Amino acid sequence: MSRRGAHGRCVQERRLRRLCVYWQKRLRLADWEVFLSVERSAGMLGMKDAPAGQYTAGEMSTLPSKRQMWIRLLHPSDWPKDASERQDMERTIVHELLHVYFIAVRPQDRRAVCAVDAEEQAIHAISCALVEESRKGLRRAS
Repeated sequence: MSRRGAHGRCVQERRLRRLCVYWQKRLRLADWEVFLSVERSAGMLGMKDAPAGQYTAGEMSTLPSKRQMWIRLLHPSDWPKDASERQDMERTIVHELLHVYFIAVRPQDRRAVCAVDAEEQAIHAISCALVEESRKGLRRAS
């Protein structure tokens, strides 16, 4: 990889890390240790199971007893060209962080499609609203 490419990746990773820390504080998850990475689609577990035409913007796994979380974001070059919306890594970070609050009510059998869909829809709506409001506040402040 060229020096410029490596530098760009480092800048992006620092920006994403700052966003993650910011949202951890806002969501009262600052006591969680979050490991953030940007992965190619081959490294995303959800991409392997996704039906044709669907994609995974991010995924997470947790170790609640240690208050640890791993968030993997889809690499921008793997974002589907025909996707209905642009990739928004900040919103994806917020979405994945919000999953922590749903762990206790998540069905043990993740194949319970209705419950999983309802959880995903709720988290998606909340994350969109939070990020949108945060960006409005930044625009008003400038």
